[in-house]
Amino acid sequence: MEAELKEMLNDLDSIKQSLPDPSNLASSILKLQSRVEHLTKLAKSAPVRRTKVQDMSAEVVDSNPYSRLMALQRMGIVDNYERIRELSVAIVGIGGVGSVAAEMLTRCGIGRLLLYDYDTVELANMNRLFFRPEQVGMTKTDAASQTLSDINPDVVLESFTMNITTVQGFETFMSSLRNKSFRPNKEGSGVDLVLSCVDNYEARMAVNQACNEMNQTWMESGVSEDAVSGHIQLLIPGETACFACAPPLVVASGVDERTLKREGSLCSIFTYYHGSCCRAFSAKYAEVTATFWTCVSLSGLQFP
Repeated sequence: MEAELKEMLNDLDSIKQSLPDPSNLASSILKLQSRVEHLTKLAKSAPVRRTKVQDMSAEVVDSNPYSRLMALQRMGIVDNYERIRELSVAIVGIGGVGSVAAEMLTRCGIGRLLLYDYDTVELANMNRLFFRPEQVGMTKTDAASQTLSDINPDVVLESFTMNITTVQGFETFMSSLRNKSFRPNKEGSGVDLVLSCVDNYEARMAVNQACNEMNQTWMESGVSEDAVSGHIQLLIPGETACFACAPPLVVASGVDERTLKREGSLCSIFTYYHGSCCRAFSAKYAEVTATFWTCVSLSGLQFP
C-alpha cells in the first residue's frame, strides 16, 4: 500500500509539471498530494502483518513464530508437533472462556478454528483482554476472526454468527461440523474437538445433542459468577456419560437458571492471569485448564 501511494504522488507531480498552465489546477493537485501524503503516513504507522509460514521450523531464531513450540518436539515430549496444523477445533461461545481458548489455540498454530456466537462486542466485554474498544458493535465472531488472523495468519478461521439453539442455527451448526473441506480424508466429522464455552444450559444441551449424533468428542466448561470456581468436563460419546445424564443441580432442581443471573457478574474478570496459571489444574481457573488440556490433547502430549 505504501508503494502504491508513493506512485500516486509521483503521478500527481508528473501531471502538475506536464500542464501548460498549472496555476489553475495547482491548488487542487496540492490538496490531492497532501491527502496522499497523509495516507502514506497512516500506512507506515499501521501494524505490519507477518506473512504465512509454509512449514513449521524448529530453528531457534527470533523470526520463527513456532520455535518455542517446536521445542516440545526437540525435547522428545511430542513426536510431531506440526501435526497440530492438520487439526480443527470448534469453539461455541466467544466470551471470557471461548476467547481465551481461541487465542491460545491460535498461538499454538492450530490448523482450523470454527467460531460460533450470536452476540456483539460491548465495552463491558473489555475485561476479557481479547476484544478491543474499536471493535465495539462488531459481532464477536467477526471481531475474534480479525484479532486472531493478526496474531497468526496461518490459522484457517471460520466464523458463524448465529444462535445454535434455534432450529435453523442448529442445522447450520451440524452442517458446519460435518464439513470436511479442510481434511477430506478425515474419518467421522470435520472437526477433531468441540469446546463448549457457553453460559447457559440450553446451549450446552444443543452442543450435547449435536456431538452425540455425530459421535464427536467435546469438552464442557463453565465459570461461576464470582469467578473463583468453575468446572471442565471431557465427554466422549459411547465411553462417558453424556451431558444430559448428569445435569447441573440448578437444572435438576427445576429452577429457571435465567432468574439466577445477576447484573455486573465478575465472570472471567481474572482472565489476566490465564497465562501464568495455565499449569494449574484447578477448578478456580476452569477456563485456563480447559484450554491447556485441549492443547495437550491436540499436541499428543502424554502424562502418567
